[in-house]
Amino acid sequence: MKALIALAAAAACVALGGISARRLALREEETRRWDRALMTLEGELEGGGLPLPQLMEKAGVDTLKTGAQLLRDHPGLSPEEMGARLSPPPLLTPPEWQIILTALRGLFAPTVPQQLMGLRHARGEWARALETCRTAAEKNIRLYQSLGWLSGAAVFILLC
Repeated sequence: MKALIALAAAAACVALGGISARRLALREEETRRWDRALMTLEGELEGGGLPLPQLMEKAGVDTLKTGAQLLRDHPGLSPEEMGARLSPPPLLTPPEWQIILTALRGLFAPTVPQQLMGLRHARGEWARALETCRTAAEKNIRLYQSLGWLSGAAVFILLC
């Protein structure tokens, strides 16, 4: 019975390490998805004059699709009102969400060159956030996995 409890506790430690590592991997994947969305927005702005709701839908991110629907339902919506109505993705940090909101505010500029300038500014900030996330993921995913295994083994040894 004692060995079974030790094994269960060790398995829980390994599982928690794996869950933490997986969450970091998902977070990195989410930041890359937003990076592609911001690149798509910039490319579409450079390529043609799509209305803002269609432009946001082309980015391929659910949050922006929701924003596009909000603009269709409320044509006079300001960027601040839209930002307040959108839910931040759960895997992004508050500073990363603020960068996304900055990009959205840029899209509300009156001319395409101003929209591009605002979007490029936000993309510059996003590139730094993406690199920070990527570095943390590379370092900490293996760390969490190793800590899970090591703590699992330590708990098993201590309980046996």
